[in-house]
Amino acid sequence: MAIRFEGVVYVEGGFSKQAVEHLGRADRASCGDMGRPDPRGTYIADDAARVPVWSFPGYDPALVVGVRESGQTFRVLFAEDLPTIAKREIRQSGLLDVGKR
Repeated sequence: MAIRFEGVVYVEGGFSKQAVEHLGRADRASCGDMGRPDPRGTYIADDAARVPVWSFPGYDPALVVGVRESGQTFRVLFAEDLPTIAKREIRQSGLLDVGKR
């Protein structure tokens, strides 16, 4: 999953059941690879579906946000240009529920 929120593209990083705060709505990416002879890959269409986006208290929403997966489980999405070391630090901070959906 990928989204665009306030001009920033976020990509999937895992799952969390941490508390969240509503931020707004984001553009959801589409995948143009299914059954096409000229696959586009992931892209955000001009008329993209909008999804609610959430922040995790204690984490900068410019770096990481969430989209509800189901119930109290959220997909954690990292800013696309976030350095690998910063992603690792967030993962090690306890935000992600490793292996849980």
